[in-house]
This record gives sequence, C-alpha cells and structure tokens, in this order.
Amino acid sequence: LELLCSICCHSPEAAQAVFRGLKLSAKSRKEAPFADLTFALIELDVEVKTSVMRLVNSLLNALSTTHVYIELKSDMNSQLFDERIIEASQLVERGLEELN
Repeated sequence: LELLCSICCHSPEAAQAVFRGLKLSAKSRKEAPFADLTFALIELDVEVKTSVMRLVNSLLNALSTTHVYIELKSDMNSQLFDERIIEASQLVERGLEELN
C-alpha cells in the first residue's frame, strides 16, 4: 500500500496506472472495485486502515484534475467507501488517543 501511495504521488499518469491496476485486479478476482480496500477498512488493524486512507487520499489528490477522478469517486460510492473511510478514521483517532 505504501508503495502504491508513493507511485500515486509521482504524477497523475502514475496514479491513473495504480487506479487501473486496482480495478483490473478486482475484476480478475470477480470482485467489485475497491472491495479489498473496503474489507481492509472494516476488518484489519489500525496500521492497515491508515495505509488504505493514505492510498485513497493520494489517488484522489493525484486524479483530481483528470477525467478518471469521476470514475474513481463513482467506484468508491458503489462500495460505500466514504462511510468506511469515516469509520476507519474514527477508529484511528481512538487508537491514537489510547496511545497518549
């Protein structure tokens, strides 16, 4: 996830390649786009949730001025991704509070 995040930060074209790769990977497994990331936000530990949020943020930032942005947002909405991001960020915040 961290490597994909770094690739997204390189350029919009690189972010588009990451986006297309994620979609192709999901399609080859006969899953909805971002189903694996949604699962990670629901089921996995705080560190993974944080990495997923970084990747999504990097994708959104890099693609914000491209036509692919609309496709990305549409795919995320179909997975209720926004709601999962909010839930995960609240869990991360609670985890950080517990550390302090």
